[in-house]
Amino acid sequence: MARPKLGDSETERLHMKITKAELQAIEDWQFAHRISSKSEAIRRLCKIALFLEAEFEQIIEVTTDGVTITADLFRQGVDDKRLYSQPELDDALFTRDEVLDIIDEASDRAYDAFAGVQGLHELVTAIYEAVRPYTEAQTISKGDEQAQRRIEQANEAVEAADRRRAQSDENRYLGIWVTSLSDEEEAAYESLSEEEQDAYVAKRVEELKAEEAANPEIFAEKYGVRRRFWEIPGWEQRVKQRTKANVGRTGEQK
Repeated sequence: MARPKLGDSETERLHMKITKAELQAIEDWQFAHRISSKSEAIRRLCKIALFLEAEFEQIIEVTTDGVTITADLFRQGVDDKRLYSQPELDDALFTRDEVLDIIDEASDRAYDAFAGVQGLHELVTAIYEAVRPYTEAQTISKGDEQAQRRIEQANEAVEAADRRRAQSDENRYLGIWVTSLSDEEEAAYESLSEEEQDAYVAKRVEELKAEEAANPEIFAEKYGVRRRFWEIPGWEQRVKQRTKANVGRTGEQK
């Protein structure tokens, strides 16, 4: 009698030794997921293990990125604390805009940390969703199909998120370009075809990125980009002078 074919390849019989505890764990898993036989349960568990092993590299990559981001944010926080804890800045008087700069910076860092955690969450969720068909599908082959489909969906979601982040960055440079557009450049742009306009905008965005990377200070001054107060040289002296002047006025009023 021919052996039943369980997949695309020929079926082989496997004899193995296993501990009672391991066998009990397999049987418990089989019962919990209503798998028809012990051999089917073992095959599905092997599928899950092989799938997870193949994904470990990506898991490590994402978690490493998350740890790196968190460590960088922590170091930045320590540096900022050291900077703002100078004795000379005791009772320092900051303007409303400077306080907003500090709050914005904290918000940006919190978002970066959130994005890192969210990325890890999405990865773990995607892996869970990909593994689940092996416990729920009627057959392993159907589990393979569903797992592959869910992995593709997860990859599409990640790519969409990357595109949104890239678009957000690009929108910033588009805004800078539009506000600095001269009448002559605008007329030249309008004379282009739609395809040529897209290529022109992409080129200008890349040029602006390179220009800012080369010299952020000159870039900010040239395009009127507002920098946070600590990015402008001499900020500590300005705060100290403002604080000293305010203390002097307070003393005179008394």
